[in-house]
Amino acid sequence: MAQFSNTTALTGKNGIIQKIELTTGLGDGGISGNAILLSQVTGIVNDWLGKMTGDLLQADGRYEWDDTNYTDQPIATFNLVADQTGYSFTEDDNASQILDVTRVEVKNAASGDWIKLRPIDQREISQGYTEWKESSGIPQYFDFIGTVLTLFPASSYASTNGCKVWFKREPSYFAYNDTTKEPGFCTPFQEMLWLGPSLDLGIQDKAKALWAEKRLIDARANLIEFYSRRGKYEQPRIVGQVRSSR
Repeated sequence: MAQFSNTTALTGKNGIIQKIELTTGLGDGGISGNAILLSQVTGIVNDWLGKMTGDLLQADGRYEWDDTNYTDQPIATFNLVADQTGYSFTEDDNASQILDVTRVEVKNAASGDWIKLRPIDQREISQGYTEWKESSGIPQYFDFIGTVLTLFPASSYASTNGCKVWFKREPSYFAYNDTTKEPGFCTPFQEMLWLGPSLDLGIQDKAKALWAEKRLIDARANLIEFYSRRGKYEQPRIVGQVRSSR
């Protein structure tokens, strides 16, 4: 795996920053030895990390990718407020931005059971929208637009930690002074984080630039294919009565 920056000669100076230095022709220390340039290049690396995250999250809805640098699960709980429909949901406990909501459950106040809500698009509701939105009861549906999670109907009761939300979030971005931190996705595709920034900065050697461009295109296609196939192999269902071996 590629760490963000490695200036130690004994380990090959093989960090992402050092590979950008080598590929662009800026030379050893050309970026890591210049604090201003290092800060700027860190921003470019993070831009590419954001682009890759978009590819990862859109590759397949059934495979819930999450940056491996996070130590918690992308699940949040919050209080249900009686007769409240909308809830602001902007970031997780790591102050990472919420990108999407994939699942919502609410607790039934009477039984204590958790109820899985169905996703719905408010824009597709044509009749009775106002009346339906203003009603209350046990929530059955949810929608997430921008930074607002909306439950339909509004809960008719208050419940402490009565709502669970599964979500997708932004990646764990690099800071300019990171050293050993690694990208939070599979190793074979991490080269995109030095190929992309190298092309943005400009590669002096034209042949190397063409090589880097082709390799980047291939790596992105392979990443999308790899993550699109993950999670699609479902276990076979057993149909019929299962008999005891006794």
